[in-house]
Amino acid sequence: RGTLSYANISLKAYAYGIVRGGGLENTFLRVTCSASDRSGMCPVFLDCTDQGGNGYFGQLQSVGRDATGVFTNDQIAQALGGGWDAGRGRCDLLSSGTLEVQHMVRSGGIQVNNSVVIGGDGILDK
Repeated sequence: RGTLSYANISLKAYAYGIVRGGGLENTFLRVTCSASDRSGMCPVFLDCTDQGGNGYFGQLQSVGRDATGVFTNDQIAQALGGGWDAGRGRCDLLSSGTLEVQHMVRSGGIQVNNSVVIGGDGILDK
């Protein structure tokens, strides 16, 4: 797996255990844009890997400054294209803006906060 590198776009958050497909499990990514690029928006890119090690890349709808977008596993699958359809996966969220991400998984009627935070020192905090 390589490192994605674009001008002014960098890793902002991780989402582990994203539900691929549907059924009784669902993923919700709440993405808040707390500091935008010059356009006033935070573009949201996904760099994902499934359980078999296959890579996927896509873009979700941009989020406006001081706004929050909520994305479901169906919207994530649509952004990533074919093949992202069963099991679990992991995604890196990238942007030129500053993102705050909350990753929720609902399984069997129970909702779990699966969020991972990247601290200012680059160390992961749960």
